[in-house]
Amino acid sequence: MKLRLSALAMLLLACGGAAAQEFLPPPEAAEAAIEALPMVRAARFRVEESRARGDALEAGPYGFQTQIMPGVRNEHHGPMYSEWEAQLTRSLRLPDKAALDRALGEAGIEAATLAVDDARHAGARVLLARWFEWLRAAHQTRLLQTQRAGLVAERDAIARRAAVGDVARLDVERAQAAVAEMDLAVADSRRAREEARVALVSDFPDLSLPPSAPVIPPPPPSAPTADEAVALIVARSHEIGIAEAIAARQALTAQRSAAERRPDPSVGLRVVDEGNHQEQLLGLVLSWSFPTAANRAEAVAEGHLAAARAVEAEAVRRDIEREARRLTAALPARVAAWQAASEAVDAGNAALTRVERAYALGEAGFADLSLARRQAQAAAEREIRARLDLHETRLRIDIDSHELWARHFHHDEHDHTAAAELAEP
Repeated sequence: MKLRLSALAMLLLACGGAAAQEFLPPPEAAEAAIEALPMVRAARFRVEESRARGDALEAGPYGFQTQIMPGVRNEHHGPMYSEWEAQLTRSLRLPDKAALDRALGEAGIEAATLAVDDARHAGARVLLARWFEWLRAAHQTRLLQTQRAGLVAERDAIARRAAVGDVARLDVERAQAAVAEMDLAVADSRRAREEARVALVSDFPDLSLPPSAPVIPPPPPSAPTADEAVALIVARSHEIGIAEAIAARQALTAQRSAAERRPDPSVGLRVVDEGNHQEQLLGLVLSWSFPTAANRAEAVAEGHLAAARAVEAEAVRRDIEREARRLTAALPARVAAWQAASEAVDAGNAALTRVERAYALGEAGFADLSLARRQAQAAAEREIRARLDLHETRLRIDIDSHELWARHFHHDEHDHTAAAELAEP
């Protein structure tokens, strides 16, 4: 039993294949619905914003400045002369500052691009949760409707037996009460199913639901281990990539702030016309500013913030790894729960069959029959819930490792080390 449970516990990444596609929306439809989410669309606009800001950083903050100063000279007891001077000046960005500005723009684009993929990942999680809420409610309704049909048939059979005096009339009333109780349960389940459907179509209006809930197959076994799944989730985590890109960009910002302690020079051309056009001057103007204590303090502050961002990125990595381990560690318990529920269904059905036979022979009362039926029904409900829980946990691992609804990831995979490399001097 231990060996069999251990084998079933390896229901990880590869399980998201053919069996999953039987009860999930088509991959193309699911990915299109995720792309249409507002948070994904907003993230794509932020990429374009980052590109524009990167262009601004590459162009630099400096432009030409023009000064024109007309004047009048009034000499003592002499004539008045019209004079003017003009100056055209431009600040020059040092080469190392220009390189840092370009790197800052690229780091911003990298972080924004990763944020799009992270939004898609979050959307895939939402779709999976909404889809399984609907599946649970739909299968609960289907199960209760099937059980109600059995109760109605049983009530009619008991009524026929009561008509010929084979059983007491009280059994008919009890059977009718059981049907009425099941009617209430079916009505409640239909309401829950409709609420789940509304939540699903509200979040994903372009996703078409099948006319009835698909059949949920038993979960198939798979080979990958939990450690492999955790490693893949961590390696492909966009949340980690974003944190590292932000840390890398802040490291670049610290370097850029430190570079401001070396002032950028300004070069200008000055033209002067004096003495009623009798004297002209053409000169070259060079100027620069000296760093202040504020420049030095700002550079120190940005450096400390870069260190903080790096520590925060490490904290994000730990959080993602802890969540991945929690998720994969829950899988063996899901397997055990489903196994136990499946065995309980078999045992409950067998017991119900025996009690039904005994009741038909007059060897058991209606109370025994009702108890056996309730136990069988409860076992069936637990089994379908356990089966769905197991599938959802397995598919959540597939989503977090970008094996499900993630063709964009495989078509345009981002290396999380790229942003960090930009911070290297």
